[in-house]
Amino acid sequence: MVKKTGKVLVFLMMAFLCVFSVKASEKPVIVLAGIEDYAPYSFTVNDQHTGIYVDLMTELFSRISYPIHIKLMPFNRVLHETRTGTVSAVFGAYWTSDRTTYATYVEEPHLATISVALFVPKGSWIKQATIENVTGAVIGYKMGFAMPVEYDAAVENDLFIKTEVRTAERLVKMLLAKRLDGFMHTIGQSQYYIEQLDKKQEIQQVSPLVFDERFTYLAFSNEALKTLPEELLPLITQALSTMVQDGTFASVYRKYNLSYVAEK
Repeated sequence: MVKKTGKVLVFLMMAFLCVFSVKASEKPVIVLAGIEDYAPYSFTVNDQHTGIYVDLMTELFSRISYPIHIKLMPFNRVLHETRTGTVSAVFGAYWTSDRTTYATYVEEPHLATISVALFVPKGSWIKQATIENVTGAVIGYKMGFAMPVEYDAAVENDLFIKTEVRTAERLVKMLLAKRLDGFMHTIGQSQYYIEQLDKKQEIQQVSPLVFDERFTYLAFSNEALKTLPEELLPLITQALSTMVQDGTFASVYRKYNLSYVAEK
């Protein structure tokens, strides 16, 4: 009788493990898209994706036990694949009204706080980062980068010429080659490449900021959400909040010599 009971218990335990394994395997792979060559947030070293966003996403989905696949690509393609549902979500996206037509943002907490400035050569005729001061100039943007509506309107009205390139490094090099009068991009990444090229003495940031403290988020493709479990977004929101509270965000940022700025 004892042997039979033991066999039954073993059978039940094996059955439970099988059911658990099946349920775990039913979880879909979450395909996450980020911007390539966007150090220190998302970039590739020795064929391995790394950066603040990559580290945060890896920890986040590990906590909720969902498998992930991270793809880094040009930002225009990130937006296209989010719109079509080819990827599940994009990390590091600004909130814009047009993007809410095809994406659902995880609005709390944010992933990063980004400021954008105008960079010009030392001694430039451009003295301030205002539309009046850049009238007639050739200004570089990174492809797909969302700018304040007044700058977009100024481009539409031919007040200045916008030149789009794929990477921030390219913006710096074109400015040094005098192919641009200036470029507008995030301060952290711009300074990263200026320092990498050892050109701090040749390029300056002018005031005021183009915009200050814009938040970036994790945003899910509405198309992809149609086939993803309903539990996913609440789990993500809770896990991200916990990661802020337990110091994980601060720890990841310290790894890249930055500080996480919580929402005021």
